[in-house]
Amino acid sequence: MAKRSEDDYELYLYTIDVYIRLVGALPLDKSLAQFGVQNFSEIGNLDIDDRDFAAVAMRLMLQRKYFVRGKDLFFKGLLKSAEQDFDSGKEVIGLLLADLESLNAQDIEFAFGNGDVVSGLFSNSEDAMYGALLHADRRRIEKLIDLPEYMRILALAPYVAERERLLLRFSDFLRAAGVKPLSRCGEEAAVVSYGSKGFERSIKGSPSWRNLQGRDLGPADIEQIAQATSIGDACILDVVCRFA
Repeated sequence: MAKRSEDDYELYLYTIDVYIRLVGALPLDKSLAQFGVQNFSEIGNLDIDDRDFAAVAMRLMLQRKYFVRGKDLFFKGLLKSAEQDFDSGKEVIGLLLADLESLNAQDIEFAFGNGDVVSGLFSNSEDAMYGALLHADRRRIEKLIDLPEYMRILALAPYVAERERLLLRFSDFLRAAGVKPLSRCGEEAAVVSYGSKGFERSIKGSPSWRNLQGRDLGPADIEQIAQATSIGDACILDVVCRFA
């Protein structure tokens, strides 16, 4: 596999930083994140509400970019590339690939009233994601309606939680390898202007401010300003310049 550009890893870290900010505002309940067949006897003690639904739904939507084949940040593709790109990371990446494979291989089926059976957490996560979150797919929504919401949350919460752990483990690996998140480059400052359509932006002498409305001042402009400046203002400017 050809080496990836470091740009891809920088982009990944930037998106992970955004991910962390968003899911930090919607924490996933620990009892849901760790739910499994060993916890079935505790279902009656769980109080699942809209916050839990939102926490799972948010993670499903944010994780999509990493788990759809063909996308720039397809997680498995990133891992396989990193295995080649980072000599010191073969063991860490190997464990991540193995854990990802184990997660996707979990045996689970959703059987619906119309006789349809959907196997695997990934396929069922797609029903939840594309049914009503990212799109409006009637066929998928009918499956969502057919299954009690708390059952789907119990099934998907541990899945999105484990995917999140894998994403963050890879993020930690990249940072330890010296990769930094994508950041702005260049000295030009971005500017947001209201009601400025068609105004002149001709500043060249100070690149940082080239997006402001205005133009460079020439000797004649400076002389005109100086002539219009009062003695008091000139004294103030002189004092400021001495301390600058």
